[in-house]
Formats: sequence, C-alpha cells, structure tokens
Amino acid sequence: MQIPLTLLPPTARRFDALTVGLNSMDFLAVVEPYPTRNSKQQLRAFAQLPGGQCATAAVGLARLGWRTEYIGRFGDDDFGRAGLDSLVNEGVDVSRVVRVADATSQFAIILVDRETGERTVLWDRHAGLAMTAADVSDAAVGDARVVLVDCHETVAVTSACHRARRAGARTVIDVERVRPGIQALLREVDVIIAAEHFPVELTGRRELGGALETLQR
Repeated sequence: MQIPLTLLPPTARRFDALTVGLNSMDFLAVVEPYPTRNSKQQLRAFAQLPGGQCATAAVGLARLGWRTEYIGRFGDDDFGRAGLDSLVNEGVDVSRVVRVADATSQFAIILVDRETGERTVLWDRHAGLAMTAADVSDAAVGDARVVLVDCHETVAVTSACHRARRAGARTVIDVERVRPGIQALLREVDVIIAAEHFPVELTGRRELGGALETLQR
C-alpha cells in the first residue's frame, strides 16, 4: 500500500528518518506447549536480541538504505552498550542518544508460543530512562525528512512531532496502547500504524471499521 504523502527531497535533510522512543534488550524463549503455573519445561529455542519499537524501526530503515538516526535513553550497563553497538553496526547514527548513569537499560523476557506465534512480554524499565522534550532538540527534528515515534513517552514525542511538522518533516507513530496524552500526540501525527485493538480501545466503538472512521476524524 502506498500512503499519499509528499516528502522533502533527500538533499534537503541530513537524515531520511529520525526514530524517537523505546529500545530494549529482548530475551526470546520459544515454548511448546505454553507453560502452566508451577510447571517446568525445556525451551524449544532461545535468543538474546536487541529490540524496542523505535530502535528496531531505525535498523529496518537503515537496512532499506535510508540515512537514519535514533534518539532514546540507554542505561550505562552491558545491555545498553550491546544495544548501542547493534545500532552502530547497522549504520544508525546514535550521536544524540542519552546515556543514563546508574540506570539499567530496558529489558524484556518474551515467551513465544511456537504453535500459535502469540507472545507474552515481561519487561522492566528503570525510571531514569523516562524521556523529556529536551532529549530531542530542534536541530535533530530539523535534520530529518520523516520522524517516527512510539506511544510510550507521550509528552516528549508530542513535542518532537509538533516541532518536526513545523520544520516540514512528516510524522509517523507506532501505537499500541491508550496512554495519558495520546490524543494530543495523535493530532501531531501524519501516519498512524496501530495495533489491531487500538482504534476500538481509543474510540470505544466496538466495530473496527467504525472505530477507524472515528479515529480518522
């Protein structure tokens, strides 16, 4: 599907895309059958992989050949160093990433049901990783043709999207939950990529088509 948006020409900006939001170190455990309480079983597969919506999006865009920058917060620990290295190795610019002393980086344990593909995410995020509007400077949003955010830090990314649009960039959100401030954030977004349940949860309309219509308005 093609979205009818006009972008600034590549020569107009230093980066094609800036992504702002979560990063995580993910521990994926594939199970079958799905565990019950007070049980034990051998894992079918296991992997430790860097993740997080916006860090992952930055890597995907870089692999597609886009000049990409990522801004987010990492703890000053082994997870943070590994996460940053994974971005650098993919060609993502991390020069404006914030490193937080004495904080653990976000991590998640993800149980994946091999039969259905469904997953359960158990995560932890240090309070010091909370982003502020100051984490994303005017220079950063002015350097990008597209700014992509997630819905976790609504105040910080609402400010970033507002300033990005004023600077002529297009804004995109990967949204999965209704959080405080989400309405103000969505008003600053050109393209909404939503989890299937999000439109119904946001609008209160039970039928997805009607919820999407309301969301568009």
